Amino acid sequence: MVSAGNISWTYLIFGIMASGLIAVSSYKVKLIEKKSELLYMSFGFYRNFLQSYFSNFFSGLTLVIALAFRREPFKPVIRIVNFGEKHRINLALFATTINMTTGLFCIALRESEIFIHAAEDDYFTRFNLAKLMKQLAHVNDDNLV
Repeated sequence: MVSAGNISWTYLIFGIMASGLIAVSSYKVKLIEKKSELLYMSFGFYRNFLQSYFSNFFSGLTLVIALAFRREPFKPVIRIVNFGEKHRINLALFATTINMTTGLFCIALRESEIFIHAAEDDYFTRFNLAKLMKQLAHVNDDNLV
């Protein structure tokens, strides 16, 4: 598709159309069980992914440098966050977004609570749960799912 610095637009457009056709036909013949799996065809999903990636890029580099050169050990913590029964977000997408946040890792997920491992307490206190839930509410803004 890319050769000698040139992009073949024909192959690129054909690849995108073929991928979309395969995803839609897989859903129609029940190869994709959950409708939420079609979220990966949503532009809002990729916008959320890129926003999380770029907002955490430099803090991730800082964490790697701290892991390599810091003299005192990290003091990891596990926090349990109860976000109530009235949520309308995809829990798998929620956990994945937390995993993309610097210094945090989702270790367990239930209907109303999530267990988050933080490299240190500072990483957890910088984490804004309300902002994340507001962002995830707009991931499906094109109403694909």
